[in-house]
Amino acid sequence: MPLHPAPTGLTTQPSARRLYLGLLALVGSEGFFQGWASGVGGQLPPAMTLAYTVAQAVLVYAWWRADAAAHRGRPRPLWLSGLVIVAPVVGVPLHLWRSRPRGQRGRALLVGTGGVLALALAYLLAGAPMAYWLGGR
Repeated sequence: MPLHPAPTGLTTQPSARRLYLGLLALVGSEGFFQGWASGVGGQLPPAMTLAYTVAQAVLVYAWWRADAAAHRGRPRPLWLSGLVIVAPVVGVPLHLWRSRPRGQRGRALLVGTGGVLALALAYLLAGAPMAYWLGGR
């Protein structure tokens, strides 16, 4: 039991939106450091790359759990939780499709695609200027 329980109406679990924003910030910071390393003619240390990979997998899994809890229409199968971690490019769209009612599936996939594009844009906008500025290329 927590020492100070959350007030009524508040949750201690982060929302899917907050987890996505955390993932967006993480991907942006990875792009920044990759751009910095590229600009000085190097590359990120393997341990840092591994840390980013693990952190991204954890955030994607946490997002999946929060989103699945918000859309409790179906149970979360064990195989889908593994797929979300190992192959999120397949697992997340499958989750979005399975967890939404028929009329909302296309919109969920479209919003999910926009989310992936925003991640790529955050990586690029954080890293490309740094690489150009430091490398002058």
